[in-house]
Amino acid sequence: MHIVIPLWNKCNNKCVMCTNPVAEQSTKDGCFDFISLKKFIKKEKKRGSVIDAVYITGGEPTIRPDFFESADYILKSLPSAKINLLSNGRRFFYPDFARKCLSFGKIDFIIPIHGWDEKSHDAVTGARGSFNQTVNGLRNLLRLRQPGQQIEIRVIIHGINYKKLSKIFDFLLKEFSSVERVAAIFAEYEGHAVKNLKSVTLGYKEFYPQFKFFEKYLVKFSELRFYHFPLCMMPEKIWPYMWRTIDEDEIIFPKKCAGCSVKGSCLGLHKNYFKLFGDKELKPVGKDVFLVKSDNYHHPIINVQRKKPKKN
Repeated sequence: MHIVIPLWNKCNNKCVMCTNPVAEQSTKDGCFDFISLKKFIKKEKKRGSVIDAVYITGGEPTIRPDFFESADYILKSLPSAKINLLSNGRRFFYPDFARKCLSFGKIDFIIPIHGWDEKSHDAVTGARGSFNQTVNGLRNLLRLRQPGQQIEIRVIIHGINYKKLSKIFDFLLKEFSSVERVAAIFAEYEGHAVKNLKSVTLGYKEFYPQFKFFEKYLVKFSELRFYHFPLCMMPEKIWPYMWRTIDEDEIIFPKKCAGCSVKGSCLGLHKNYFKLFGDKELKPVGKDVFLVKSDNYHHPIINVQRKKPKKN
C-alpha cells in the first residue's frame, strides 16, 4: 500500500492552481508536522500495514525546517518504502540542496511545470523567478541523480493554459525528454484553487477538442500519462494512457454512469467537479467497445478494441 504525508506549512501562496488546504483546514484535512508524522507511522506499523510507497506533499514540503528530518525518519522506519516527493522544484536550484535530497537514495520526484517560459509559468505560480528556479532545479536533479531515481513532470490543465498546451509540451520535449514520465493532469478544484475559479475553471467538454494535439506526443516521451479524466471525456486512443489517481472517497459515479460498459475501469468524477458542472457532459459508453485490461487498478486499460478480444 501507499500513504500520503502532507507536510503542511503556512505560506502566502499566490499560485492560482494551488490545491493545498487553507490554514483553518490544515488540521482537519490531516496535514502533518514531524511529531504527528511519527505518531501516524507508528500507528500504521502497529496495525501491520505494509507500506511500500510514501508520497510527501505540502504546502511546499522542501521549505519546512523539519523536511530532512521527516524524510530520514520515513526511510529509517519504513526501510522497504520509497519516497515520492511532490515539490515545486524551486529549492533544487541550489545544488547542495539537490544533492542532500538525492542522497536518500530511495526517492523519486514529481514536479509541475506551468508554462513554456518565465512569463507564462510565473503568471500561474504568482512568484517572480519561479520558472528559472524550477527549470534549473530539474536540470540539477537530472545531472546529479543516482541510477533508479525517477522524475515525473506534471502539466496541470486549467482555464488559463489549456489552449497553449502544445507550447508547454514542445518545451518539455526540447528540454526534458529524458525524464521518466510526463503527466497531463486535469485540475482539481479544491483548496486555494477555489479562490480562483473564475479564471481557472475548465470543463471536460470544453477541453475535449484539445486532445487532437496530444497524438503526436504519445510516443515522443518515455511515458505519457493522463490523470483525473473520466473515460467518456477522453478519445479512445488515449484510454491506454489513462491512470486512476484520485482516492475513491473523493469521486462519484452519477446515475448517468449506471449503464456505461466501461464504468469498472473508469475514474469517475471528482466530487467538486460534479458540484461545479454536474453530469451533463458525460456520455455512457456503449457495449460495442471492448477493453484489454491489466491487473493494475490504477492503470486498468492496455488496449481498446471494437471487436471482442479472443480468450487465450
